[in-house]
Amino acid sequence: MLSVQEIDRRVRPLFTYVPDKVVHDRIEDWRSHEKAVRAGLKFKGDCDDFALTCAVIAWEEGYALDQIRLIHCMDETGGSHLIVQVGELILDNRMPEAVPITFPRYTWIKSMSFAERGTWRNPV
Repeated sequence: MLSVQEIDRRVRPLFTYVPDKVVHDRIEDWRSHEKAVRAGLKFKGDCDDFALTCAVIAWEEGYALDQIRLIHCMDETGGSHLIVQVGELILDNRMPEAVPITFPRYTWIKSMSFAERGTWRNPV
């Protein structure tokens, strides 16, 4: 099983941030790029693509579904942002590496555990 830090180190160098409007010609388009990452291929996307890709890889690596959750938050500018928590660490395309859940200076809005996909909980 890859550690959370290893998942981050595998995904991060292959990821290039590009807004959904540019890549998919739509405001929002959530998709995982785990197959590209497994093949060592670069991919473009935004925060939700990065978070979802890391989440799916964590799940495939054997992390329990209740240890993986997507977190919708607001960043320091008030912009909408998505990150993924795996255990006690956060994977975030805006951070240089996996960080403890207590580190990011975001306002948590709601979260969704992979154990309850489709159910957003408020508050986090």
